[in-house]
Amino acid sequence: MRHRYRIDVKFKITLAFSLIFIVLCAIFGLIGYHQVHGMMIRVAVSHDALEANLRSLRHLIFTVCALSVLVSGLAAYVIASLLLVPLQRIIHAARNFATNKTHDPIPVDGTRDELHELSVTINEMISRIDEAVQQQQNFFASASHELKTPLAILRTEVEVGLRKPGMEEGVRQLLSNQLEEISRLQAIVNEFLVVSQLRVGSPSIYKKPFDLSVLIVKVFNQLLPLLRQKNMEPVIHFDEEAADFIVQADEEKIRIVLLNLLENAAKYGVKDTAIVCKVDKPAWAEELTLQFTNTTHEEKVATENLQVAFFRSDLVQKGAGLGLWLCNEIVRLHNGRIAVSSGHHRFAVTVSIVTGVSIITGSP
Repeated sequence: MRHRYRIDVKFKITLAFSLIFIVLCAIFGLIGYHQVHGMMIRVAVSHDALEANLRSLRHLIFTVCALSVLVSGLAAYVIASLLLVPLQRIIHAARNFATNKTHDPIPVDGTRDELHELSVTINEMISRIDEAVQQQQNFFASASHELKTPLAILRTEVEVGLRKPGMEEGVRQLLSNQLEEISRLQAIVNEFLVVSQLRVGSPSIYKKPFDLSVLIVKVFNQLLPLLRQKNMEPVIHFDEEAADFIVQADEEKIRIVLLNLLENAAKYGVKDTAIVCKVDKPAWAEELTLQFTNTTHEEKVATENLQVAFFRSDLVQKGAGLGLWLCNEIVRLHNGRIAVSSGHHRFAVTVSIVTGVSIITGSP
């Protein structure tokens, strides 16, 4: 957490040099004043001349001290700036590594001083972190690809088995449950694959114009069995003044967002209530707003960590804790944003997407 008021090292060095110089000027000024004062007393012709000379001496000493303080402060500031240039270079490189995910090492000079040692240490730390992250991403990608084929085979075998006539009801129910779990595993594997692409900053994005309203209806129809299990009513409100709901985006990625949001609303919503989906497209804005709202048992749901990867607010519910985090990352790639709010037994997720903007494919 950054402090509200911060004094940088450059100012501290300047202040320290200035204070030391002021103290030295005061000490030597007093010594010089007393020495000159004694000399003037010995050679003084009259009392008035002595007073005039002492007054001039005081003015001269004060002026010289003031100018010396200004010059020393300026000199100290310049010297501190020059001394801190290597440290600023290290800070700049470290900040670029953290924000842009560039893997250029911290520049190392040949001074062999503390700054050289600091640069080498940071480079070694970055190398270890980068290696660990790379291993993690390789695991995500490899596991996702390796699991897709056997899960597809299992799904096909179970579906073929369910089509056989004369099957006992108990066996049919068992196979149906297995098919549901396989479908859930496939969804998680697909999410892991997208996560691995997002983590390395190179997701596969295929943008094209499509009608978002059609996709929303398809997603509701796809999850209609889940809604019926809890007797939840789907309600969709489309902006009647909008000419169309065409967006230029990756339809499959947007499908993942809609599926996650609607599934979360169904899982955490209250039985015998409605899930409201509202789609607005103001004529004056090049932006489309989509909002999912559901009823909750709690008066207010804590929303601070809901967009953190692998965070699960309810460990009883099924899922990997990737839903809102993954939605946020996908929407960010479409130059959009997600807002989460809760209150008065209502939970709402609002997604805003620019309809015709080019998709960002770089890293955050």
